[in-house]
Amino acid sequence: MSAWHAYLQQLDAAPRLRRDRMADSRHFLTIVQAVEERLGCSCQYEVGASLQDEAVYGSLLLPRHVLVEDYLAWLRASETGDLVTIWDWDVAVKPDQLALIVSTVTTLGLLYVPTRVLDTPYSGRLQGFEPYTWSERLFGYCDPPAEI
Repeated sequence: MSAWHAYLQQLDAAPRLRRDRMADSRHFLTIVQAVEERLGCSCQYEVGASLQDEAVYGSLLLPRHVLVEDYLAWLRASETGDLVTIWDWDVAVKPDQLALIVSTVTTLGLLYVPTRVLDTPYSGRLQGFEPYTWSERLFGYCDPPAEI
């Protein structure tokens, strides 16, 4: 097992606490502001109630000029730990722009998880729940109830 997967399993095994949605929204707005400043443009984003059935508390649509092809990619902040990733394919982001985004979120105390790590079979504690990959579990539409 890789160090990444050991860390993800450790986070997944920890008790899930109800999160403060207002604090999460404010925190994600800080992320949005920092990323927009570094990319030099405004970005569309979602926070709060529009993400209620997802495993994230914020999602920022990356602008076309940072992508290598015409593709939709989002910077997403997981409700598990202080994790962020490019959903759903970080290879779609130009390498220099990806490095800029990773540097920006790292400065804010977040941990960027590469897509290659997340696109592996889920092996955490929610057996029978059906997130098929770590990506679905931590960043997708696969948010189990807090008491699981």
